[in-house]
Amino acid sequence: MLLFRHRYSNDLSYFYGEMPSGTRSTTEAHVIPSSRAQQDEDKGQTSSLAAFKSNYEKLPHYLKSCLDYCYVVSKEFYTGVSKGNVVRLLLAQGLIPEKPGEIMEDTAENIINELIGLEMLHELYTYNGLIIEFSEFYEKSCLLEVEEQDFVSKAADSPIHAIEYLPDEVGDLVHLKYLYLTCFKMKTLPRTIANLQKLQTLHLPNCSKLFQVPVEIYNIKQLRHLLFANCHEYSDGIRVPRGIGTLANLQTCTGVYASAGIASELSSLTQLRTLHTGRSHFYPNWNHFLPPHLQELILSGGLVEMPNWLPSVENLTILELINSNLLEEPSSVLQYLPKLKHLTLWEAYKAKLIGKEFCDVGGFPELETLIIASENLVEWTEIVNGAFPSLRYLRFYGCRKLRFLPEGLQNISTIQELFVNVLHSDLARRLNGEENYKIKHISKFHWSSEIF
Repeated sequence: MLLFRHRYSNDLSYFYGEMPSGTRSTTEAHVIPSSRAQQDEDKGQTSSLAAFKSNYEKLPHYLKSCLDYCYVVSKEFYTGVSKGNVVRLLLAQGLIPEKPGEIMEDTAENIINELIGLEMLHELYTYNGLIIEFSEFYEKSCLLEVEEQDFVSKAADSPIHAIEYLPDEVGDLVHLKYLYLTCFKMKTLPRTIANLQKLQTLHLPNCSKLFQVPVEIYNIKQLRHLLFANCHEYSDGIRVPRGIGTLANLQTCTGVYASAGIASELSSLTQLRTLHTGRSHFYPNWNHFLPPHLQELILSGGLVEMPNWLPSVENLTILELINSNLLEEPSSVLQYLPKLKHLTLWEAYKAKLIGKEFCDVGGFPELETLIIASENLVEWTEIVNGAFPSLRYLRFYGCRKLRFLPEGLQNISTIQELFVNVLHSDLARRLNGEENYKIKHISKFHWSSEIF
């Protein structure tokens, strides 16, 4: 399939396409195998592709239609499509049947997990969240080429202006279920948005200048997912009016400023599963904040101390602490969360040294991904034997002073990837020499740049 998207950058419009595999070019260096090795590799690829095609054809219709739709929508997201977005889009498209007694989001996630189990999809956690990727054989076996004119038409040559507001007529789209807007200059939403009574998802990921959200938005009782600016990029969050607690079906709330009043209302949202909040100093006082289904939590801004309610959020699988200014090491609390799979500590704790107390024997029992970003970190001294029993990915970002990786890293047999965004030359020398034993069992060790 030849895909085109029309994008605007600095008032210039351009097309770009996802070319069929086999026509792609690359600047990466490749080792050219011998002809015999190439033949063996080709046979293996052909065999694997045939097996994939066979498995694809055997998929039930509901799985096949969901897989195909996932691929189409993934091409609209430059940094990859998140698992949450896939779930929400499948619901909006009507591909998920509503079953009595079941939450549709659970049904959609089960379908995605089934496709992951069949190796049709892959799941990867990055600092952009939980990303869905496709089997390398999918494009080779399931896509058709289309002509450009069948897919897009170029706009007339006229000045392009960034959208600063939505017209009131948006309220006429009464059957709309999913509204996604990326408008950097938009400052307000029209009050007529309340007419969209079938709206399930309102997604405004880059609207950092949005300073007014109409209270009428709370009249959309079917609203299940409310997503504002990314907390990584716009840490203050969007200020929303009182009344968010009336959205009884709300499952996702991201990019909101966590004032004391909003915090108390969020506590009443019993269906809440995902919460990303912007800068606030009220987190420690959310004494009654215990949504029973909360699975993903991002707290951006000053904490000083760990919230006393956090250890009780037992269903938590994803946690990110961003610019937290903690005075205590957070792992003393976090390592006992029973279902935590992905942990990001982004300038959360300004320490030069991490000790063996970071994780006890059996600590972080389900943790698969650990991301640490710290401009102060110099050394991680030790990991005790039996710590991190499920760890697969260890990543360091912005740790320009990091010179020592922990003794005991060699004992984590599950680890598959070590990434150091900025690799200090002292650390590189050690890992190439006397401390190579710490990482030689890790199949993928890579970095972006090196400091000398």
